[in-house]
Amino acid sequence: MPFQRLLQALVDATPGARGAIFCDQQGEHVELALAREAPGGVAPLTPFDMKICGAHLAAPLVALFEAPGKPGETLQMRWLCEGGTLLCHLLPGRYYVALLVTKGGRNARAAHLLGECARLVALAI
Repeated sequence: MPFQRLLQALVDATPGARGAIFCDQQGEHVELALAREAPGGVAPLTPFDMKICGAHLAAPLVALFEAPGKPGETLQMRWLCEGGTLLCHLLPGRYYVALLVTKGGRNARAAHLLGECARLVALAI
């Protein structure tokens, strides 16, 4: 499955997106995509930056995966900070897709597009 194409399409379609990453259960990146141009005058991300971002999500996500809940329940999380928003969509098998959006980005639209991308990725894993 062309994960990189799915992630690049997500980044390209999301206003203010800086990058997206698909990670396994240990936080290792499977694939990533970066904005072709840095949005809003922020510094462009490197692949290493995006890999670090994805890896840092692993610890809190393990706690969520191990928390009691309905089997198969889809979880989407959002971290807000001064510089922007990090959206994360949990997938089967403890995989996840994350999207980094600049401050002022359209978070509702970003969450919707991330959900669509995650659905396509989940079909392929």
